[in-house]
Amino acid sequence: MNDVSEVRKLGELRLTIPNGLHKKLKLIALEKESSLKQLIIDVLEGYTQNTQKQQKEETLSK
Repeated sequence: MNDVSEVRKLGELRLTIPNGLHKKLKLIALEKESSLKQLIIDVLEGYTQNTQKQQKEETLSK
């Protein structure tokens, strides 16, 4: 488990968001039985994947 290749490297991102949005996101995370942190990671990963897919489609259609 201490193998360097297995160590997950993490970056840090600090966010300041409006209280109303924070409460909504916390409720969504609770419904999904997830943490707020994991919910935000999932949203950002999904956005990144969709953006990359869209860029590939635009490139192929040219």
